[in-house]
Amino acid sequence: MRYLFCLLLFFSFLQAAETSLKSMQNEKRVAFIVGNGDYEEAPLKTAVDDAMKMKTFLQKHNFQVTYIEDASKRDIIKGLRTFNSNMKQNGIALFYFTGHSVQVRDKNYLIPVEAAIESDHHVLYEAIELDAILEKMNTNANRLNIVMLDASHESPFGNRFRAKKKGLAKIKTQKNMDIVFSCAPNTTIKPYPFTSQLLSVLTTKGISNEEGFKEFKKLHSHSYIQLSDENFYFNLPDKLISKEQKLWQKTLAMNSIAAYTAYLSKNPDSTFSSEANANLQELKKQEKLQKQKEIEDQISKQKKSDQEAIQRKAEEVAQRKAEEDATLVAATAHADQQRLDAQEVSYVDPMMVLIKAGSVVTSFVDENSQIPKGMITIQKDFYIGHYEVSNVEYNEYLKSQQASENKSKEWNKEFQPAVNISWNDANNYAKWLSRLTGKKYRLPTENEWEYAARAGATTQYFWGDRDTSHRKDAWRKEYPDNAHNFAWIKTNAQGITHTVGSKEPNPWGLYDILGNVSEWCSDNLNEKDSRVLRGGSWASTPEQIRLSQREVKKIDFASNTTGFRLVLEK
Repeated sequence: MRYLFCLLLFFSFLQAAETSLKSMQNEKRVAFIVGNGDYEEAPLKTAVDDAMKMKTFLQKHNFQVTYIEDASKRDIIKGLRTFNSNMKQNGIALFYFTGHSVQVRDKNYLIPVEAAIESDHHVLYEAIELDAILEKMNTNANRLNIVMLDASHESPFGNRFRAKKKGLAKIKTQKNMDIVFSCAPNTTIKPYPFTSQLLSVLTTKGISNEEGFKEFKKLHSHSYIQLSDENFYFNLPDKLISKEQKLWQKTLAMNSIAAYTAYLSKNPDSTFSSEANANLQELKKQEKLQKQKEIEDQISKQKKSDQEAIQRKAEEVAQRKAEEDATLVAATAHADQQRLDAQEVSYVDPMMVLIKAGSVVTSFVDENSQIPKGMITIQKDFYIGHYEVSNVEYNEYLKSQQASENKSKEWNKEFQPAVNISWNDANNYAKWLSRLTGKKYRLPTENEWEYAARAGATTQYFWGDRDTSHRKDAWRKEYPDNAHNFAWIKTNAQGITHTVGSKEPNPWGLYDILGNVSEWCSDNLNEKDSRVLRGGSWASTPEQIRLSQREVKKIDFASNTTGFRLVLEK
């Protein structure tokens, strides 16, 4: 968002009132050039030559030049008066100085050649304050003021001062002032051909002040440039590029979603709006495809890791695992295609299974269960998630709430089920997803959960009444009632959750309905702050994942065994 704001601000600058080529050809251009080199201490051999080069350049480009060299304080003041009288409203004023300078108490002073300076106190009497020159320029209502200072040399006077600061102090510029220093404030460097190389850039026909000074900055990174919003050409082009064209060229050069969005926001009806919108849609399409490919690559990588961890020697089990993985790839690819951008919030619509209305008889359970044998009747069709809600879905919610992911990496792989989820967390996620999609998502009731989990079965498990996972040879096909075929539990999970959908589903297509993580239901049992968990988790024994088993926990309870799946009302 900060990047988009900066682009909008930049575009607003480009859309400021344009100055025509005709007005530029006729506007008043004045300059004041001071070249001081004949200092008694530390003379500057090239200063006068550089000042003459600047004078010749500016006169060639229609500047009325006030020029002095090896100037005294009196000479500079006299020249400043002439400079001031030559300025005209809405014209261009340029001040160039090459010579020694010092800063005292954060103010800059230009040193005349005859100055006798023994302490910082003497500067106030012997030197010219730069701010006095800038003030004259600012008070004359010039369209653009340009200040060029080649004063980066180590001053011979600075080591005599009580407060020793190198180079020039940073100056407070006006919005219509361009500043070009040979080096950054509060620094000094060895002299270099500042003037010659600056002029070699500015002499190019049709190059603006902004383009020329930026090009010089690329060549000399130690220089200091501050630019105004005003457009100016030393060497005028034959034709000016309009602000609209320049803005469009900048947008094309950036070629990003943020750039095109900012352009259309500021210019909905411009000449290039149609092309901008087409380019924007194409970039969004490419971005979506790229994200989809990245997720598919991550799924493939994670899937391979899981395959290696649970690989079985038996060919039949390995083949079944490969088929399950293929199903997972197709499911997650479909889920990713549902990823949309709603008010800059990403989300994933869960894959759902339609559960038809009907009845089922619950099974007998032992004395530890709180649910007796009985009949569950569902009056209305509903949808329930194929999978438990995974981190790839839940983390989008956390981002939208500006909440950090507080789980370690071993629990936070994208397609593991989301854990450490309280009932409050799950309920808030359902409300958030409903608001974004316009659909009605919620947690299942306890009856809906068991009805869907049983898939018509009246036995202890949806595959039958027994579990053979304790047998060493339970992987054989003559033991299809092995809990390890359908669920991640204490005896096969190795103390961690696993990728959703990596076990066989129940007959109605629900993966991990038993094991992996315990799932919250919406029922409150007439207790305001308690809710039910069903299905058991990776930490459960085979007995604890029976279809009638339940846990009752406080609504703020959360652990690495708790998660959820959603219901969608039909």
